[in-house]
Amino acid sequence: NTLSGGELRRVHIARVMLQIWPQIEKGRALLLLDEPIQGLDYRHQHLLMRLLQSIAEKGNLVITSHHDLNLCYRYADQIVMMKESKLIAAGGVQEIMTPQFLEDAFCCKISSYADEHGNRLFQTYLD
Repeated sequence: NTLSGGELRRVHIARVMLQIWPQIEKGRALLLLDEPIQGLDYRHQHLLMRLLQSIAEKGNLVITSHHDLNLCYRYADQIVMMKESKLIAAGGVQEIMTPQFLEDAFCCKISSYADEHGNRLFQTYLD
């Protein structure tokens, strides 16, 4: 009863991963995570995404749903973009995460630019 929402979320993710850890170590796991960063502070969002990236690098399949365009761009290998339960685009990050595809999916304007560190950043807005 004393954990914050983010702490509780991290406990649930750890519990799930521990249940399949032997398969993760062998590179034979499938992780399906729905908005896993929801409720986490920025530091823990990146730590979780790095962990998931390292799990995928071992040969595991990690599938997550996200609405954070910047984290998707930074950590994803492949993107499957859906709108109203229909597939509208699928492919590599560079190919799919363009303002054109994103504007179609999210029904708003999206600007994309690189920061001083070379990170691709996305900004959403309405006309």
